[in-house]
Amino acid sequence: MASTSKNTSTTSPHKRYTYFERALDLVIQRCARKWSYNEFKECFPLFVEDDPNGAFTKFTTIQDFIESQNMKDLQDTIMDQYALRDNLNVLDDVVHDAENRRRHPDEKKRLDIYRGNLSPQAALASRTVPILQREVDHLKAVLEQLDQETLSLSAELEKEIQARDEANAKVNQLCDSFETAGKLWSELPIDEYDAWVLDMRRTIPVVHRA
Repeated sequence: MASTSKNTSTTSPHKRYTYFERALDLVIQRCARKWSYNEFKECFPLFVEDDPNGAFTKFTTIQDFIESQNMKDLQDTIMDQYALRDNLNVLDDVVHDAENRRRHPDEKKRLDIYRGNLSPQAALASRTVPILQREVDHLKAVLEQLDQETLSLSAELEKEIQARDEANAKVNQLCDSFETAGKLWSELPIDEYDAWVLDMRRTIPVVHRA
């Protein structure tokens, strides 16, 4: 027997959909098997008389085809086009929610429960505002975390900038020292020092060690 479990929905079937599926399978099966073999023989007497076994096989094949074709038509129209499983699951959830409120009187005090004097806008707001508020709180927490991370990164960047400035100051100080040393060196009387060194080498006796 064909089954409506081929529905493309990924939602697990609830109780009401399971009952509906079983009832639909039974209806399809009965529609396909309503044509009896005696009626088939009356329509094709010569074929049945010539090949009784083959005629019965053809009869059951036709029944199977009618059943599968009916199921395919329902699958393409009702089951898929109207998302029957998901919608029946939603109905099942609504009924269970109503039964739960009936068993628990305190549930009737909830602001998001429908009442005759409740406007659709207020009912919608009572459902959506808490969700939006939770989303706002989540975004605030994310922004606060990002602010903390930004402050931490800013502090690290400030330290890096300070260390770079200190390094540049030391480099500039060394360059100034080298420049001053080079300037002083250029002002020294090198020629006079060279002449004095030569004179000293001439006047100082060479001591030979034994």
